[in-house]
Amino acid sequence: LQKANCHYRWLSISAKLFQPDLHFDRPRLVGVWKDIHFEKQKMDYYSTFIQEAPLAIAMFDRNMQYMNCSNKWRTDYNLEEVPIIGISHYEIFPEISDAWKLDHQRCLAGETLRCDEDLFLRADGREQWIRWEIRPWFDENQSIGGIIMYTEDITKRKETEKRLKLSQQAFEANFTNGAIGMAIIGKNGEWLQVNERICKMLDYSSEELKQKTFQEITHPDDLE
Repeated sequence: LQKANCHYRWLSISAKLFQPDLHFDRPRLVGVWKDIHFEKQKMDYYSTFIQEAPLAIAMFDRNMQYMNCSNKWRTDYNLEEVPIIGISHYEIFPEISDAWKLDHQRCLAGETLRCDEDLFLRADGREQWIRWEIRPWFDENQSIGGIIMYTEDITKRKETEKRLKLSQQAFEANFTNGAIGMAIIGKNGEWLQVNERICKMLDYSSEELKQKTFQEITHPDDLE
């Protein structure tokens, strides 16, 4: 609404149409005007902050419809060209599990929830690992207006961990079943890990070797 000083003020207007009755011979409109200027300014601030944030952030109303999201959110979920504002989160991601939907309801009831790593099985069969946090946001009446959701795509990290685990398993198999004597020795000469072959070569059990250092069983002339 434009004021007399040419400045604008945001209002929320609701109205109801009443038909003619015994008291009024013409239709009439009864309305309520509510000043939401400061609430609108706060929401504009939220919107600017969210859009420019370097993190994947989305803001939802109580019906889990998008109110805003960051550019990083669109990038992480391939939504650059998708109009999502006003659309349900569950329509954008129909594969969202019932467990996550329950978490959203808990958040709408006032809880703040987080998870350091969670598997998101996408509709196209892809596995996307994410770290997430959800917390309620509050309106001017201190009522819960919806949810703010933070996510981080950790898929690459999880894939790296998986490759490292497979590599470690392969090393362990080769180490344990190796045809040659193998050992892992600490900086001070302690036997940290030995395979069966080296135990037979040295005529020690693995427990006996781990009680010694390699200096103790090495000829003095060879120590240097």
